Amino acid sequence: MSNSARILVVDDEPDMCQVLGMQLSRAGYKVECISDAGSAFIKLSIAHFDLVLTDLMMPGMSGTDLLRMIRKAENDIPVIVLTGRESPDAEIAAAGLHVSAYLKKGTTSGPALVDAVAQALEKASPQ
Repeated sequence: MSNSARILVVDDEPDMCQVLGMQLSRAGYKVECISDAGSAFIKLSIAHFDLVLTDLMMPGMSGTDLLRMIRKAENDIPVIVLTGRESPDAEIAAAGLHVSAYLKKGTTSGPALVDAVAQALEKASPQ
């Protein structure tokens, strides 16, 4: 999969969305940021994306709720979960929903994020 892949970033923190978007854009990806899971699900139903990068803990609908809705719609899009909270329960829930990677905010540098995205896209691409 080329770096022209489209990525949907879902995070309720505008600064985090901007930073993630800039890191991925610099790597050549086409990025769109959305601040809530409900709007992200609607966007996924009307537009094509190659990967979703979502915060786990958001007000209203959580990233886990978004994952459940994506999988219930039988969408096998790669999803990377990014969270600022330590929560083994959340990690287990995310893993049960076929998450490509689980990254912790603040400890994931730009290169690590870009590598995780590249690996997820590579695994998802047809052989």
